[in-house]
Amino acid sequence: MREALRRGDRALFDLAAERMKRHMEVAWDDVHGGFFRSMEVNGTVSFDKVLWLQEEVLIGMMMLLEHTDLDWPELWFGRTFRYVQQKFSLEPHGYSLWSMGGDRKVTYRPHTARKGNYHHPRHLMLNLLAIDRMTERGGRMSNAWQ
Repeated sequence: MREALRRGDRALFDLAAERMKRHMEVAWDDVHGGFFRSMEVNGTVSFDKVLWLQEEVLIGMMMLLEHTDLDWPELWFGRTFRYVQQKFSLEPHGYSLWSMGGDRKVTYRPHTARKGNYHHPRHLMLNLLAIDRMTERGGRMSNAWQ
């Protein structure tokens, strides 16, 4: 979608948006919430969840909120944002950091081998910049397609 915006190609943007929607519908865990990273990779079944994937959805949905008048991105953004806050924030456990991933339920683990240094600040900055642009336009859709 970002490349379509750069090129001013509305048809490509719409195609990417529809494909993203389809991927989200397939990858959403109807039992425990959140998006699966994968279900089968190289013959191994895995139902794990990772924060970066949820954040990429938040970026994509914000992009759609900024540049379209579609209804579904708002629903998916809200659903995903609530899930991320509920499952990946370590604040309830006394930490100001975020869990990078986990099992299907994103069960809390007191120790981790790494901290996120890319996707979390990236999603925050991209979405804050989008909100700033939308605020400057008084909430109106962008004029990317004119």
